[in-house]
Amino acid sequence: MAEKNYSRYFQFFLIILAAGSIFPLIYLKTNYQETILEVYGISLKQLNGIFSVLGVAYLVGYSPSGWLADRFSAKKLLFISLLICGLTGLWFAQVPSYSMVLVIFGIWGFFSVFTFWAAHLKLVKLIAKKEEEGRFFGALDGGRGLVEAILASIALFIFTNVLGDNTALANKKEALQFVVYMYSTALILVSVLILIFVKEDKNSIKKEFISKAAKTRKKVNMNDFKQIFSNKFIWLLGGIIFMSYIATWSVYYQGGFLQTNIKIDAATVGKITVLMLWMRPIGGVLGGFLGDKFGRSNILMIALGLAATFLIAISTAPITMPHMYFKIQVVNGWLNDLYC
Repeated sequence: MAEKNYSRYFQFFLIILAAGSIFPLIYLKTNYQETILEVYGISLKQLNGIFSVLGVAYLVGYSPSGWLADRFSAKKLLFISLLICGLTGLWFAQVPSYSMVLVIFGIWGFFSVFTFWAAHLKLVKLIAKKEEEGRFFGALDGGRGLVEAILASIALFIFTNVLGDNTALANKKEALQFVVYMYSTALILVSVLILIFVKEDKNSIKKEFISKAAKTRKKVNMNDFKQIFSNKFIWLLGGIIFMSYIATWSVYYQGGFLQTNIKIDAATVGKITVLMLWMRPIGGVLGGFLGDKFGRSNILMIALGLAATFLIAISTAPITMPHMYFKIQVVNGWLNDLYC
């Protein structure tokens, strides 16, 4: 029994590694936005265009990702996602043209959602016992944040050591390339580990397929849709998720804001954003504890309110007070992770 549990926990650990390593490369702009603009010779408008392509790929891939995970091996889908994202990262490290970067982000968006998202959640559900699902999914989010923080710390160490005191463009390019190589190598390595050690889910595929086939034979009742859209709690929940994402996405722009508006150097900005990432596992665990003790709605309301307040403070504080920005950024990062 102990050996069986060890196998389950090791597989779960690999899924956490996969979930924590696939997105940091895509969102490298969080820590290195200005460096990316300089090295790739693109404008902020073009960078926003790149992430628009990513967003469209996400939009297209999210809904059918569940259908895909029900019909194909979730293990193999994870392997394919990680491997292709890692190999595409090696391509990205060669500093291709803007049009090729658009293609790269389209590939990343497709393979990090369509073939990955539902598949990795399905594997966690299969590995966890029914009474363990809450703990496993909580550990998945906290563990993913921890992996992201560790990788970001390694990336920052590499970046600052390669960059040194030389801020020439060629040196920045080399430092950024080493960071991209590190993330890409991690993805490829984890993909191989997933392929070797995570068990197949063939039985679950068959069961899901039979279940889905039975459901599709039922007629669609329009009254069901009417009930859904007339339920005020669904609209309320949708609004909460929408507002949470607004606050969360603001974190991705803080690095560029600090470097462009506050004129803080790239290495220092990297340290701030990495410290914000370390707030994720802390905020996740503490948020769950406080939610159980004081009520999830109360903690959510307080965290969102304080996050909004600190974002306003960031946008209005004098640029001559950089130390205040450091503190506000870290606290705001913690608040974001508290409710997410």
